[in-house]
Amino acid sequence: MEKEYVKRVKVCFDKAALTYDYSTSLQSKVAKKICSFIGDIENNNLVLDVGCGTGYVGQQLGVDNQLYQVDISHEMCCTASRKVKAISTINCDMQFLPFAPDSFDIVVLSMSLHWAVDLLGALRSVCRVQKKSGRGIFISIPVTGTLEELCICNKLLGRNRRFEYYDVSHITHAITSLGCKVEHIECEKLEIYHRTFFDMLSSLVKMGSSAHKYGTDCKVSIMDVCRVYNRLFSRGDSVVSSWNLAYLVIKK
Repeated sequence: MEKEYVKRVKVCFDKAALTYDYSTSLQSKVAKKICSFIGDIENNNLVLDVGCGTGYVGQQLGVDNQLYQVDISHEMCCTASRKVKAISTINCDMQFLPFAPDSFDIVVLSMSLHWAVDLLGALRSVCRVQKKSGRGIFISIPVTGTLEELCICNKLLGRNRRFEYYDVSHITHAITSLGCKVEHIECEKLEIYHRTFFDMLSSLVKMGSSAHKYGTDCKVSIMDVCRVYNRLFSRGDSVVSSWNLAYLVIKK
């Protein structure tokens, strides 16, 4: 099951690589905010961007000669390496980072940690490569309540949602269980407006989110979901989707 999920994530993000930058204003906005927590980066600091996607964090930080990027998708790595001239861009799973312990002063995970098949395993891997004397691990992650509108429609129609976003308390518990400290936590809710319901679904696919499938174990068509969604969550000429985001700064 885990291997199948990892393979699905790889495939979905490989497919999304070409369209990712046209549908990810959310990722760009979130990357900018999580990077604002880092502040100035000293010349001797090494930075790791975990789940780099197409390179939003690297572009925001502008420290190419101090930056390493990793992503589970080969195609995302290719795109990121063209956009950001990092020291190295490596195709790997965040649970198995190919670096020595205590390698990095700053580690950033922007909108990537929730894709890990094993949250605790991914955090353990990240903490291993973070220097104890380093600046910290900077995380942005969607949490419980994200895409709640779609969840409500699925429940009303008897469709099972197979993926749930983590609760903030679950994330902080995992962090502290590894002996790390949450130095700062901040939450915000963003509403994203889409021209139509199908534009919203298309943007999710282009972001790679089709890796998280919704159950189809009942005879309900996507048009049924569309009708309920439009009735409940239209805002003028648009439909809305909600993203609950948590920003965390962690120290070893």
